[in-house]
Amino acid sequence: MDSDLNDLDLYGILGIQQSATEKEIKTAYRKKALQWHPDKNPDNPKAAQLFLQLSKILTILTNTAARLDYDKLVNAKAAAKFCEKECDSDIATFIDDNVKRRNELLVKRDTDERNFKKELERLREASDLRQQETEKEKIGSFILKLKWKKKGVYNKANLTSLFSKYGDKLSVVVLENNQSMAFVEYKSKTSAINAKNKEVGLDSCPLVVGFLGDFGPDTKKSFT
Repeated sequence: MDSDLNDLDLYGILGIQQSATEKEIKTAYRKKALQWHPDKNPDNPKAAQLFLQLSKILTILTNTAARLDYDKLVNAKAAAKFCEKECDSDIATFIDDNVKRRNELLVKRDTDERNFKKELERLREASDLRQQETEKEKIGSFILKLKWKKKGVYNKANLTSLFSKYGDKLSVVVLENNQSMAFVEYKSKTSAINAKNKEVGLDSCPLVVGFLGDFGPDTKKSFT
């Protein structure tokens, strides 16, 4: 879902204009994040994915370099589309200039798209985890993601029992369509960090615990 962010209308998803200020972007993000929080959408298996997508959109739109590259890409696409319309509407009169301009815009669009993808990758490698930790504080909660190998071993009741000892736990959500993944939300950063660092689960079925965004391509190694 997050592999083609450059093809999505990031401003439209947050319900704001391209000219929105950083404050307006963060306000819109908080509203959407609360709306799509997995705990508020237990019957929607896509809620967790949407919640993660919102965090990545915020990372792009609040980073000056990434937002600039994305805006260039949006503007180039709009200009190319407009030029295509102009060419079609009066091709007999403007064909030479419009075709040349269209080709220039298409080349610029491709260049901006490549630059945007590079900037997005740089953000993921250099600052994605830091940005996500910051956003956990902004919405007033700290969310842990749990994974385990054997489906059905853990449920809301036994996870609540395991993680309650670390402090002011707010909620536990087990993904019904997976049964090997869950989310635990704390209001206290200290509680969340203690749970992440100390809780290993049952001996018969260990848990892998991390903050949202901690699970990269090597996660499966924890289960082998």
